[in-house]
Amino acid sequence: MEESQQIEFKKSLAERKEMRETISAFANSNGGEIFVGIEENKNGSVKEIVGIRIKGKEIENLSNEVMQNTDLVIFPSIEIEEIYQNS
Repeated sequence: MEESQQIEFKKSLAERKEMRETISAFANSNGGEIFVGIEENKNGSVKEIVGIRIKGKEIENLSNEVMQNTDLVIFPSIEIEEIYQNS
């Protein structure tokens, strides 16, 4: 899998500003998906699945932040998936 006009990788939830910008871009095009917990190579391919730990209301807070900080109110669909990488 590689980054494209409809797929974006983020290493952590700390990249909130970048996620909001990407979500706005997706909303103004054909949509897309952001995968968090993935480090990418310079060419946009997956370098490593680093994973993230989700604490408390982080997902709810991220969703609210997206809704409050986009010009057109966007209601993101957020899914949590466990992915295991073979060693």
